[in-house]
Amino acid sequence: MLNEIQNTLSPLLSDYSGYAGLIAFLAAFLETLIGVGYFLPGSTILLILGIFAGQGIVSLASIWLFAFAGAFGGDQFNYFLGRRYGDALLAKPWFHLPTELLGKTHLFFRRHGGISIFLGRFLPGIKEAIAFVAGSFGLRYRRFLFWEFFGALGWSIEFIGIGYLFSSSLSLAQIWLTRTGFVIVSLILFFLILYLLKRFIQHNAKPAWALLCSIGNSVKNNSDVKAWLKKYPKIVTFLKQRIDSSHFYGLPLTLLSLVFLYVLALFGGAVEDFINRAPIVAVDHIIANLTPPLRTPALTDFFTWVTLLGKTEVAGVFLLATALVLWLYAKSRYILSLILSVGGATVFMGLGKLAFHRPRPDVAIYVEHTYSFPSGHATIAVALYGFVAYLLMHFSKNLKTKLNIFFAATILILLIGLSRIYLAEHYLSDVYTGFLVGTLWLIVAIAFTLWLESRKRGSLAPLHLAKAYSIATALSFILFFGVFGNLFHYSRKPPAQTEIHLLDKPEALFRTPESHFTQSLLGMDTWPINLILVSDSLEAIKNNFQQAGWRIPSETLIKSLPLFWRYRKVDLTLAKRAGQQYYWIKIWKTEAELDSHSAVFVAMVVAVDHYRWQSIPKFTEDIDQARDLAVVSLEGTKQVKKKKTIQAAKAIIGKDILYENYFTNGKAIVLYLGS
Repeated sequence: MLNEIQNTLSPLLSDYSGYAGLIAFLAAFLETLIGVGYFLPGSTILLILGIFAGQGIVSLASIWLFAFAGAFGGDQFNYFLGRRYGDALLAKPWFHLPTELLGKTHLFFRRHGGISIFLGRFLPGIKEAIAFVAGSFGLRYRRFLFWEFFGALGWSIEFIGIGYLFSSSLSLAQIWLTRTGFVIVSLILFFLILYLLKRFIQHNAKPAWALLCSIGNSVKNNSDVKAWLKKYPKIVTFLKQRIDSSHFYGLPLTLLSLVFLYVLALFGGAVEDFINRAPIVAVDHIIANLTPPLRTPALTDFFTWVTLLGKTEVAGVFLLATALVLWLYAKSRYILSLILSVGGATVFMGLGKLAFHRPRPDVAIYVEHTYSFPSGHATIAVALYGFVAYLLMHFSKNLKTKLNIFFAATILILLIGLSRIYLAEHYLSDVYTGFLVGTLWLIVAIAFTLWLESRKRGSLAPLHLAKAYSIATALSFILFFGVFGNLFHYSRKPPAQTEIHLLDKPEALFRTPESHFTQSLLGMDTWPINLILVSDSLEAIKNNFQQAGWRIPSETLIKSLPLFWRYRKVDLTLAKRAGQQYYWIKIWKTEAELDSHSAVFVAMVVAVDHYRWQSIPKFTEDIDQARDLAVVSLEGTKQVKKKKTIQAAKAIIGKDILYENYFTNGKAIVLYLGS
């Protein structure tokens, strides 16, 4: 979708750049309109316009002002539409909205309508209807105008700003990869979004539930639905039994079963992707290799403490402490559910490690002696801390407390998973799959808990005694965790020793499918390797190319273009202008040697035909011509001792990093260079 919209807008803005503001206005206005906004990708259009603004193609201030005007105007239209027709629409008999419900909703909008307008502006599916609902229930226009102003302002900044920053990040990729602040800012923004989401749910859960119940009653009382229900009584009886909330085998078991099957399908898809080496595997390695530049001693210490929460000793003591508290409160039957959640997840996770035998990332900080897939820490985080959070929510009385527990547990679990990726002890897909395994057994444990509760009720222990012992138990665990964290130290993994492979022929470099091509940040194949250089060192290659007129490129976008070969970052980028075209080469060092123990480097040479809007490169389709020019330029320096042509890949028509066509005969030229 994103590529299609960008390809549509690119030629339009190329010829009619003055219409960028009009496009921004229409995109924001039409997406905001109730009914229309559910089908128009206006947010995506604004995102792309933000990218164009970051590249200097369109004016940032212009498109933002027009987008703000469109969003603001669309909401005014929706509000007055609700004012004019809302009451008549809500009074339709097929809605079956009780007068009491309408009164409560009206009261809610009088008390909390302002902040609901603001937050609803950022939620897809709600932003299109919130202004109409506000108008229907008579929210004062002055109040609506105040909150809507800031909502439209923030929404327009959100999408255009993300596009603008994304565009800038392409040109600053090499800079932000060395800045730990990126990690901190990302975490802060993520937690802020979670906090705002919690607040929104907390204030709007009851009206939303009432609205859903009203919609359900409307459907149930519809004459056509009633006729269908009479026609199929057996199906109706079965469905009623499935949604009966008065016993465990009704609605609770139905919902848990549906969620379990959904998570199981996600788990099956993750395993299939891993077995079939889908792009997620390439992304795993790319993320692992991009992590080391983000590390600092302070962040490493922080995530080391976080990751200890998933270690066997700490998790085991926390499980025992939880079991003790449950016993003190005379709720020992929940101990069985806790053991089921943690024990089942642990066994399932262990079998997964034995089945897939995936080694740990090479760039891991600490030594781990088990396999990588799936992550044990991620599995235990969900199965143990997730189940304890469920129990706390289960025993809590009010919604606010339940939400606080849920989001606190979510943050803790995500931090444990992130710690495994930051420390490079696991790949991204390991953590994701571990979360799924833990969730499966968490659902089983919750179902078992509800089944136990449906069979018998327990009595509480004396409250004052239970509280005293529970506090002592919690303090004991905190003390244990502090002492354990200070006494226990992971063994640091020694720097990886590069194993040199002596090749009998250059074709041996391309034994695996991914080695034929370079990959994008998302793990997709882009251009093929079309040049192999045999030399003493990377510095010698740099000198050879500089003698041939190649230079370190000044174009930041080309220099920092995120390309990888076998998941590794580029070692050297050079460029050369010849006529109207701009040639550039990216070079990677391999662990191979040829002939007289000279190092082997692989390279990819392409050419930029021209720049669209002075920013976006249009690469030539014939990449073989770019390869041949690089060879000829090096031969002119008299440094090429020997040349050989090999068939590195098949002759193909492929897609480059901008998803545009290129063609090649699949041949790579091997150059033996002098020092």
